[in-house]
Amino acid sequence: MTDTELLAKLPLIVKSAEQNQAFVIDWIGLIRARKISWAQIGSVLGVSRQAAWERFAAHHRGDDTPAKAGS
Repeated sequence: MTDTELLAKLPLIVKSAEQNQAFVIDWIGLIRARKISWAQIGSVLGVSRQAAWERFAAHHRGDDTPAKAGS
């Protein structure tokens, strides 16, 4: 590919990544609505429960608001 062709593809790739991220957030919402644990989510993603929670919980505050420091 030429430089111009590479650059022309970039907006499509970014748009696709944004759509995929939105889909992941929606899917996590469905999973959490079914009361599936953050530990299970982390396990299938290959990360810790805490890492999964830190990445996605802000998008789903209704099901488990983060604890304050020292709690």
